[in-house]
Amino acid sequence: MSSLQHCYTTTTRLRACAAGAAAPVQVCLPPRRSPLPKQSLHTATLLSHSRLSNHKGSPVARPLSTVAVKAVVSQAEEMDSPAYDAKANNQYWERRPVPFVARLIVIGAELTRWYARSMLLKLRLIPQRYDKAGSPAQGTPTPASLMKDMLCRLGPAFIKIGQALSSRPDLLPPDYLVEFEQLQDRIPPFPSDQAFRVMESELGVSVKSTFSSFGAEPVAAASLGQVYRAKLRGSPGQPDTDVAVKVQRPGVAQSISLDVYILRWAAIAIRQFRKLNTDLPKLVDEWASSLFRELDYRTELENAERFKALYGHMKEIYVPAMYKEYTTSQVLTMEWIDGTRLRSASSKERMEAVMRRTQGPSSSSSSSSSGLRGSEEDLALVEAGVRCSLEQMLEDGFYHADPHPGNLLKMRDGRLAYLDFGMCGSIDKKTRQALVTSVLNLVNREYHRLADDFVSLGLLPEGIDKSKVVPALTEVFQTALAAGVTKMSFTQLSSDLGRTMYQFNFRIPPYYTLLVRSLTVLEGIALASNPDYQVLGSAYPWIARRLLTDRTPEMRDTLRALLYDQYGRFRFVRLESLLQVCSHLVAGDVLVY
Repeated sequence: MSSLQHCYTTTTRLRACAAGAAAPVQVCLPPRRSPLPKQSLHTATLLSHSRLSNHKGSPVARPLSTVAVKAVVSQAEEMDSPAYDAKANNQYWERRPVPFVARLIVIGAELTRWYARSMLLKLRLIPQRYDKAGSPAQGTPTPASLMKDMLCRLGPAFIKIGQALSSRPDLLPPDYLVEFEQLQDRIPPFPSDQAFRVMESELGVSVKSTFSSFGAEPVAAASLGQVYRAKLRGSPGQPDTDVAVKVQRPGVAQSISLDVYILRWAAIAIRQFRKLNTDLPKLVDEWASSLFRELDYRTELENAERFKALYGHMKEIYVPAMYKEYTTSQVLTMEWIDGTRLRSASSKERMEAVMRRTQGPSSSSSSSSSGLRGSEEDLALVEAGVRCSLEQMLEDGFYHADPHPGNLLKMRDGRLAYLDFGMCGSIDKKTRQALVTSVLNLVNREYHRLADDFVSLGLLPEGIDKSKVVPALTEVFQTALAAGVTKMSFTQLSSDLGRTMYQFNFRIPPYYTLLVRSLTVLEGIALASNPDYQVLGSAYPWIARRLLTDRTPEMRDTLRALLYDQYGRFRFVRLESLLQVCSHLVAGDVLVY
């Protein structure tokens, strides 16, 4: 095979007051003498269809400019498997310093621009319109909206970070949550003619021969791709079927691979400079691995089919049908779902009530009486989602790891539809049992046992000095349980626990990041419907039932340890509490002993 010359084009189109765009900067490197190991550089899409099907708002009125880094690679360097390989990715970009430095300059320029404009806004040196309450009027630039625009310009990897933060009220103030929520489905689309070329290339047939109708424009667009509404031609005598067709955004994987390399490089530098115990590069690798697993739509189809087989029996849950014969690595065809999104945790008024509640017990009552609650139907759907998530994580071990509001749809018949199965996780049986045991020990204040649970969960190494760890864990969990189990916030607990994990050099197992993110996002959605809602408080009755009905030797041993004290005396009060919790007859501090 003849040598190929690899060119890297960094195109920066920054929207400014003056018209015009910067000219592309093209750097041509000499031919490579020996090919690199094959690696995945497929394009990808993480997008739920129907996100905007009933959305009253419109996409961003003025299309945001983009910053794209495109690597032109030979076909010999591509693989069918989109698995992320940190070593191969590092080797690839280490040999290409020019695009790496160019991208760093772009990122630095964007951050500097955002900081400068935010300071000017803060000092009111930029003319703004304000409402009667003194807040910026609708449509007026704010630091939060400027950061959202910056993430859009920086591209898919940064948009994904913003999406992850959009349901984290413990990390960002309400105005940032409101803006970042738009990153879930209101990203400027790429041209439809490019999407049609991708479809025809992947499916091997023309769009007209496969679909009786096909939308000229996408109904939703996100960081990695976009979705079209279409009608799939039926077989002779059969009606056409409404479907959603998801098409990958061309060239996105190359951009993500470079940004992942930069983030990993930054993580190494921060860890060395700050002398952190946490393995930041490993966290970046885990995030990148989960992101690259979404790059093959055939994997997403398999995830959806497995999810439906496991949880389709729940009457409140619906999983759309998938069309395998019209799905490839870059095109996914699935059943069209009509419905509306669940209320988001980042609704400004609701989030202000939530933030007041988290400031102390006195504010909880005020938020409860503020009237900022969802309908009974919304609350029922949230409960169904929590039950489904618990069954996913603790019963079967296969779970949807990205349940943000854009991926959960309230159908017209009242069911909860799960969408977008690109990011799913698995938990082995031993870890699931350890999770159940740790929650039980937490609820019953068996803090000395939690250190053993953390070893079983892979958070602590074998042989660690527990005499120092137990007091630190006790302090964290005593604070979390001060108001009782039903008032315990998983978001706040995970934040406080994170500081202890840093202090004692906890390990971060592969499942931990996705699991914590899934639960915090779910709690964020629940808080939008009920500011007093707590995931762990709702989870305990399910865990109690599991403990009483599971006949495995491990669960029998856990139940025995819970009901008998160290002297072999039976604790009737705990058994009574478990039975009451299972029947939903008690709440509050009665749960805690």
